[in-house]
Amino acid sequence: MSYNLRQAADVVGVAKSTVLRAIEAGKIPATRNNRDQWLIESVELRRVYPPTAPGNRKLKPNGNQSELAETDQRAALWTELKVGLLRHALALLSHKKYGCTTTMLSARGVKIETIHELIADGFATASTKPVGNGAIEIKRVKITEAGRQVLLQRVAR
Repeated sequence: MSYNLRQAADVVGVAKSTVLRAIEAGKIPATRNNRDQWLIESVELRRVYPPTAPGNRKLKPNGNQSELAETDQRAALWTELKVGLLRHALALLSHKKYGCTTTMLSARGVKIETIHELIADGFATASTKPVGNGAIEIKRVKITEAGRQVLLQRVAR
């Protein structure tokens, strides 16, 4: 999903100029469409501006309460979606003793960003292989005991 500059600023709760400065500084990759408007991928936007918990945003001096409520609702929906994606990936991993290949996970709708998040949070481990230029490729992902515990807790709720 791509956002224009205004939509991106609204989604993350900052000014358009803040997002534009991040693009110009190279922090957020963006392209221009045929109408010369910036297009920002949602994944790249969230990499730089992770969602905050609902209610954690500060009001500007003349802030609009309905805008704040909408921003909080978006953050809550994003968090719910993210938890759902993580739960889905953990459930897929939990059934395989030796883990899953990234191809298997991708075929079942798990994005590489979700895999990286599971690994970073300690819910999964990965076996990798070098692909040249110092880069590595994740080949197989396996759930950790911490991942199993999180999955059991979430299923119990």
